[in-house]
Amino acid sequence: MQIIIDGYNVMFALGMIPKQMKPGTLQAARSAFLDLLFSYLGPLANETLVVFDAAHSLTMQPREFAHHGLHVQFAVRREEADDLIERQIKDCRAPERLVVISTDARLRQAARRQGATAVRSEEVLDWLEKTKTRLARSESVHPPAVPPSPPRETEYWLQQFKHLDDDTELGQNPWLGFEEK
Repeated sequence: MQIIIDGYNVMFALGMIPKQMKPGTLQAARSAFLDLLFSYLGPLANETLVVFDAAHSLTMQPREFAHHGLHVQFAVRREEADDLIERQIKDCRAPERLVVISTDARLRQAARRQGATAVRSEEVLDWLEKTKTRLARSESVHPPAVPPSPPRETEYWLQQFKHLDDDTELGQNPWLGFEEK
């Protein structure tokens, strides 16, 4: 799944944009918003793009950066966040796996035209909660695969526990020190 989030649009819908714009206030709100997203998305953070308009940025930020795995991008120069998001939607190779979160009807229509899922900003917390629940359920059903041990490590542990095969009689539990009945 790939997720594109209209940053300020969703922050506004959640009431996270401060009314008083003191220096650093918006940056702190953005950081809190990104932390919130990460807390819900977990491993999906690596597949999430959050786009902000640079015109609303009061501090110098790099055009692109990562925040707990979330990809963050600012629209710069004459481009707006909506333009950048719309281009991302058009360029998506697997739109059936794409989710676009925005209040902007133009972006939600563009997503649906491509076969992607569109979520209104006002519904984002419900969507995130459902996504978090699905992630937790799939992790409990399909725990992450444990990579095989390197051959040297396997040999080491075989040597460490070799004496158990030699000293243990059938029916005896070497860990408990008594016979099982």
